[in-house]
Amino acid sequence: MLRKRKHTFCLLGVLCTVLIVGCSDKKEYAVFKGETQGLNEEVVTLISLSDTIEIPVVNGSFSDTLRSLEKYYHLRIGEVEVPVYFEKGDDLTLTLSGSGINTISYSGTGNERLNYLLFRSKSFSDDEVDFKALFSKEENEFKSTLEGMFDGVHKEFEKYKFSSDFSKSESTVLDYQYYNLLRSYVSYHPYFTQNPDFKLSDSFYPEAYRKLDVNNVEDFEKFTEYADLVAAIQMEKFYKSIEKNYPNLDASDFAFLDEIKIEKLKNQMVEQASFFLSTANKDMKGVYEKLANATTDASFKQDLSVKYAQLEKLLPGMVSPKFRYESISGDFIALDDLKGKFVYIDVWATWCQPCKNEIPALKKLAEEMQNEKIVFVSISVDQLKDKTTWRKMVEKEELRGIQLFADNAFHSFFIREYAIESIPRFILVDDEGNIVNADAPRPSGVGTKLYLEGELKKKKSA
Repeated sequence: MLRKRKHTFCLLGVLCTVLIVGCSDKKEYAVFKGETQGLNEEVVTLISLSDTIEIPVVNGSFSDTLRSLEKYYHLRIGEVEVPVYFEKGDDLTLTLSGSGINTISYSGTGNERLNYLLFRSKSFSDDEVDFKALFSKEENEFKSTLEGMFDGVHKEFEKYKFSSDFSKSESTVLDYQYYNLLRSYVSYHPYFTQNPDFKLSDSFYPEAYRKLDVNNVEDFEKFTEYADLVAAIQMEKFYKSIEKNYPNLDASDFAFLDEIKIEKLKNQMVEQASFFLSTANKDMKGVYEKLANATTDASFKQDLSVKYAQLEKLLPGMVSPKFRYESISGDFIALDDLKGKFVYIDVWATWCQPCKNEIPALKKLAEEMQNEKIVFVSISVDQLKDKTTWRKMVEKEELRGIQLFADNAFHSFFIREYAIESIPRFILVDDEGNIVNADAPRPSGVGTKLYLEGELKKKKSA
């Protein structure tokens, strides 16, 4: 009898174990399915900081079993993008009846979490917030309005009893999202109010923001909001460090990289900072070595090496790359045709506002130096389809000097050889076709005329 009971107990134990394993296995994944009514999307995409999942849409329906859980994804369907967060045991159905965020609804196990995230997303969407009006407010009113928006989201959040992991994560996300919007005020307020002299008060940022750990590897890997925030903070440090020396930078201007302990972030910052690797740097080699040593991205390091080798060919005294482009009058003009005079080259486009901002100063400079041994050439990198727009602007603005249209926009030989990544760009070539400055001062810069006159005098006295 004792044996029989023991045997029965063991059988029940095995049965319970099977049942427990079965239940446990079921909870190890989430089911996500849905309908995209009336839309022609072929895929539903889930994007996180560490992976991307593409779910095929067949006849307007999709379904997938997700095992990468308890982290944020951005759900993207066509132009709609909203945050989602899946947990074990979720069985969720999405219905999308149109192309906007307001046409999304969720049902099934876990729907309260996704509906809350949808509420949060809507609360900060263009449909709900007039961002121009928000960022145009004075500092105290802006902060008060922003805090009111977040209070509404927090109240919605507190209606539910979410898991401790999600609750902790979401609380952190809201903090980072708040900090990001505070930071946005710094640039958007002067833009919308046309007040370039605007300055923040010392008390604008809360104490918690001031004490923020900018080297939190875990949060960088987990939260997009944190990754965006610390990237912006590091770039702000960099811009402040170079504002007095730009464009004559040396390796010490990139010292901010030494403070970054998050490898992925450092690699991102090196890539962005490499934009400032230029022949205008007073120690171009030192800047290159600083950037190359700071990155662990082998592919980018190779790209950086290629760029540096190209820039070495653009140092003062090197023979300038050539051009032969169509002029506004229909004939073709080459750089070699201009030998005997210095050539001040403006690379621009009709769509480039900073380029257009230089037009008055360029016209004035050309007029004041019309009797000097220098010619002014403007090369448009507009697309071929915009050639008529270019012609009309040249005529409307009464642009002076030689007006040329590059044969293949940014892919034109001259543009590629000068490693031009952004415009406006100004270049000075001497009367023999040699480079004087591959990154010359802009017409609007203080002392540009004196600089050009000085280079002309050097040639005369040589």
